[in-house]
Amino acid sequence: MVKRRRIVAAVTRARLLELARKFEVSGLSGKPKEEIVQAISAKRSVKTRRLLESMKRVELKAACRAVGLDDGGRAKAALIARLMGENDGQPEPPARQGLRVLLVEPDYRAKFPPLGLLKIGTYHRSRGDEVRLVRGVLKDAGYWDRVYVTSLFSFHHRKTIDTILHYKRVVGDDLTRIFVGGVYATLFPKTIFKETGVWPLQGRINSPNLLGLGDDDATVDGLIPDYSLLEELDYEYGLDDCYFGYATRGCVNRCPFCAVPQLEPEFEPYTGLREYVKAIAHKFGERQNLVLMDNNILASNQFTRIIQDMIDLGFQRGAKRNGRERVVDTGPFMRNLTPRQSGRILHLTQGV
Repeated sequence: MVKRRRIVAAVTRARLLELARKFEVSGLSGKPKEEIVQAISAKRSVKTRRLLESMKRVELKAACRAVGLDDGGRAKAALIARLMGENDGQPEPPARQGLRVLLVEPDYRAKFPPLGLLKIGTYHRSRGDEVRLVRGVLKDAGYWDRVYVTSLFSFHHRKTIDTILHYKRVVGDDLTRIFVGGVYATLFPKTIFKETGVWPLQGRINSPNLLGLGDDDATVDGLIPDYSLLEELDYEYGLDDCYFGYATRGCVNRCPFCAVPQLEPEFEPYTGLREYVKAIAHKFGERQNLVLMDNNILASNQFTRIIQDMIDLGFQRGAKRNGRERVVDTGPFMRNLTPRQSGRILHLTQGV
């Protein structure tokens, strides 16, 4: 079996203090990491297996690497067996325990729900993780394996920074457990880092393993949002009973005053609106209205196809549901159209 000291030394100082509190090893606040490692390693009443079982999978992997062992595999039990020096021929251990994941939107005023967080929620729940969505500062937060904090506009700077700093304390300053993203974080990552010490995720999570779990190939931005998470909030976004999504992403222009080229640098003329909406309806039930958050839908060479998708989804002229007219909100770009552009839309949509 690998010596306990080498295992414990692979854990961050912040997590070591959490483990010390759990195992009732007192008097370590303000002590250097080396002294904390020594105190926990020498605690005879804490059995090595119990110590390993209290560590997270990412920490067990780090311990394996630190002592020259293979860090492959998803199950915690397999990593623990490896560190305990148990026979490699043992039966396959049970599946890993799920992570506890907290999704946080600062409590600024918002009209639209945080789709990025809701998609991260879908991703983590697909892994069997426990997920909760909150707004603002949760004072008695408890323990969370991962905390994701979103951001919106620069005029919410102070509230966003204070929220990040609060949850940074919640995770014991362990930067492997806190993630910051969103519009403001993408546009001003250096500002976020200077004030919080957390370097944010920038742009869309549209490549595998951007969340750093290392055992998946999920493109989170392509998932449907988990609408059920909104039921936990005591907050009204002002647009109830809607599908929220995109028919296109990005913009073909590079206007110097616009942030879109930084947020969504590649223009996607078609995202599969029909399949996206149908998937939401199948999992969370049908919605009354459709809200598209596109930046420049008119630039798409698939515009006619997008309009046909809307019609096929039941948003044609005069469409009603539950006796109420159905509405398509196509976003701010509609407010700046020329009469010719408006006429084209009316013609194609038949009044959508």
